[in-house]
Amino acid sequence: MRFKKITGYDNHFRSLIVAGIGAIGKGVFALGHDTFVSFAEVYAVDKKLLKDEPVLPVRSCRIQGDIADDRWLRSLLDRFKKPAIFINLCAGVDNLKVRKVIAEFDVAYVDSCCCSPEDVGEVRFSRMMPYTLTPVASRKPQWLCWGINPGMVELIARKILGSFPDRQSTYDVTVYEHDQLHCSTDKYIAVGWSPEALIEEVMESPTFAVMNGEQIEGNTGAGSLETMANWQGEPVESRIVGHEDIWNIGLLPEVDSAQFIYGLHPRVMEVFKQDLQTAKNTLQVPDSFVPVYGRERVAVKITQKDTGKEKTLVWSEDHYQIWQRWGVNAVQYQTAKSVLLAVKLLQHTHYGKMNGTFCAADLPINTKDWSVIESCMEDLHIRWHDGDHLHLHFDRHDDTF
Repeated sequence: MRFKKITGYDNHFRSLIVAGIGAIGKGVFALGHDTFVSFAEVYAVDKKLLKDEPVLPVRSCRIQGDIADDRWLRSLLDRFKKPAIFINLCAGVDNLKVRKVIAEFDVAYVDSCCCSPEDVGEVRFSRMMPYTLTPVASRKPQWLCWGINPGMVELIARKILGSFPDRQSTYDVTVYEHDQLHCSTDKYIAVGWSPEALIEEVMESPTFAVMNGEQIEGNTGAGSLETMANWQGEPVESRIVGHEDIWNIGLLPEVDSAQFIYGLHPRVMEVFKQDLQTAKNTLQVPDSFVPVYGRERVAVKITQKDTGKEKTLVWSEDHYQIWQRWGVNAVQYQTAKSVLLAVKLLQHTHYGKMNGTFCAADLPINTKDWSVIESCMEDLHIRWHDGDHLHLHFDRHDDTF
């Protein structure tokens, strides 16, 4: 098959495999058709049949199996055309174990979250992230923790940091998210992505942040700290949540402090104050036929410590408008678009030839690369806007960790 060229770059990979067709996987298939056309074949992999199957593109195949099974995974990797890109969106999987198998093949790898060793049940980011980021010698690139947050926000933080002229200063980086998602049902309370992972992140993982150049983590079992964020004068009940992007951004030498401030619909925030089982019984991602409402906003605010100068960029989408057009919510949309950015960069640019284990915070980027990345973002309608008018801030808890 003769492959299509995009933005002057050759296609580096013949096949695309998406493993894990949950909330984000469905978003990738709903939004990825323009990206899929450059692949000879596309595979959708999940260990169970789905009640709400995504619409698969032409030249695609649905496969049932468990990527955590090394033997089965090797048999899968043997069957498709190479080189290939493997996207791992499976929850609760030892990603490092999967990466070691994939490294044996001519297959690039992308995932969207951290992991812990199989059967350990670790929830501390201070333990999960070093394990997650373990380098693996691989025939093709391996990109880790690549969604909107983590992933995209790290690129945006680096872009903002590069706009400050004084490279000797230190900076405070705060990632804010305000998800107003709700729907008209009394059967459950709506969330935009995996309830299990969301509950672990907010109710089980302790707050993790960087303060004065030091990594700070709360007590195991305490969950995340409550705080009040302020979005353009509106108080938003939030949590200071441990997150992959905060670990990654905190490793940048110019970053002195970093934290993630997460606020959801008031009904969801009330559930977080209850016990784990109640949350697990209550929170649910709505089916694709259920209308969803509210706004999803993700912002990155950076403050130069010695001058107080601030710069904020925000990406905002309307849940109902996105649902009307694509049949997914805005969380699925933003995360899937960010995953597709990784695919686009690997498929069409020099990054597909750059071997190594990278996250978005340490991916090598020079001045010319930024124009390529921004062009790919524009193609995918990933549009960050000035957010200084939001006057974002939150109640700090520096002495309560």
